[in-house]
Amino acid sequence: MTNNSRSFDETRKALLQDPEMAALYLEEALESEDIELIKIALRDVAAAV
Repeated sequence: MTNNSRSFDETRKALLQDPEMAALYLEEALESEDIELIKIALRDVAAAV
């Protein structure tokens, strides 16, 4: 039996390659007003492109 799953990081990267999904992700982070969360979201989006 083969394992066809992928890691959370791989899934997040694939999702964030979609501009609309990346925008939603960043909007949620900005709404939180948590600077650390915003930095992480920006890093995640930058790594996905």
